[in-house]
Amino acid sequence: MLKMRIFCPARRRKYWKHCEGNFTLDELYAADEVIVADTNTECSAVLKVDGHTIRDGKPGPILKQLQKAYEAAIIAECGKAE
Repeated sequence: MLKMRIFCPARRRKYWKHCEGNFTLDELYAADEVIVADTNTECSAVLKVDGHTIRDGKPGPILKQLQKAYEAAIIAECGKAE
C-alpha cells in the first residue's frame, strides 16, 4: 500500500524513470536520485553509497514531489491532523 501511494504519482509522470530491484554500484553512482521507500521512513533520499555522493549530496526534486504526493494521499484518505 505504501509503495502504491508513493510511486503511483511517479508512474503518471512519464518523464520519471521508476525502477525497483537490485542495482550495481555503478548504476547507483550514475543515478540522478536514489530513493528508498519503507513503512518507517515513507520515502527518503539516499545521499551516499559506499562513500560516493549521489547527485550533489542533497535530496532532489523528485523526492520532494513524491513526499508531497504521499502527504496529499494520506490527508485525502485520513484527513488532516489537528
